[in-house]
Amino acid sequence: MDGHDASKITLRRLLEVDEERLVAASPLFDGPVTPELARHFLRRPGHHLLLAENADGAAVGFVTGN
Repeated sequence: MDGHDASKITLRRLLEVDEERLVAASPLFDGPVTPELARHFLRRPGHHLLLAENADGAAVGFVTGN
């Protein structure tokens, strides 16, 4: 896991209120995540995003699904 202690990883399901958290995780994605894109993504019905965060709260991975 790239030096991360898996026992200290937290999975967080992002909700509409987590726009800033998604923007901060932008380096994990293929392209930059703008606030507008984050808002659209998180409000999409039936779409789910789990963000993996280390003990410091930094995003280290994600998984999405419909």
